[in-house]
Amino acid sequence: MAGGRFMGRLSRLRRWSAGVWRGRWHGFRVDAHSLALTRGAWATEVLWSQVETVILYRGPALDGGVVCRLLLVPVPGALLDRGLVHAPNPVDGRPCRVLLDLAKVKDTPDQIAATLAAHGGDRFVDHRPA
Repeated sequence: MAGGRFMGRLSRLRRWSAGVWRGRWHGFRVDAHSLALTRGAWATEVLWSQVETVILYRGPALDGGVVCRLLLVPVPGALLDRGLVHAPNPVDGRPCRVLLDLAKVKDTPDQIAATLAAHGGDRFVDHRPA
């Protein structure tokens, strides 16, 4: 019985090191094939072939604070889940969707940027002020 619990923990550790972030109610996974999101009972997966650009954005929020979000610009014709909210694109104005509010995950924007750069390659744009 104890060995089973240990293997479960080891499995979770492997998933964590592969680029999985867990927030209070957000889950986010990045790998060589896709980006996967969960919010409560809702879940979706976006294949890299559906992604033109992923933008890590930090800028002013409507309430006067600062927001840090992960935005997705899909390739033309990509069929994305309706649960992904439309948002203004701070880079070039193309339509985009909000993937994640980084305030709702444990990992830092730098950690997320490193994983996205590794898996997203040229598709990843880090749009945070230096």
